[in-house]
Amino acid sequence: MSSMRSQKEILSKAGSVANLRTTMYSISKDIREASSFSTETSSLSLKFTADTNNDSVFEDVEYILKGETLYKNINGEADKFVMDYITNDTIFRYFSDSSEDSEMQPPLNPENVKMVEIHFIISREPSKIAPEELSTFVSLRNR
Repeated sequence: MSSMRSQKEILSKAGSVANLRTTMYSISKDIREASSFSTETSSLSLKFTADTNNDSVFEDVEYILKGETLYKNINGEADKFVMDYITNDTIFRYFSDSSEDSEMQPPLNPENVKMVEIHFIISREPSKIAPEELSTFVSLRNR
């Protein structure tokens, strides 16, 4: 039984990591295409305009954390589930150039954003499995 439980935990953790990496890739891809950021952008939400589907039409995109769940909203339509079990309270950090020394503090001037850090800590079963943590920096292409 112990071996089966261990195998289940390992498979669960591997699935979580794979999902986390896929989510991080998708969000990074959207952010790279951002042409402008909203003044409502914060550490728990990110609002920007981008051509996310390469059809030459810019969409209003928002990633927002509600509780432990991250959602994506495009052009004010219904929120779409992205990921859950998020335990950290700072997901997005903003920088005025490509160095970590240039972190921008509120109030944020969206015109100066050149790089965004995305940072997730995921914990499905905190009492059983150690949290998964992943972060990346995204430099903006269209700025």
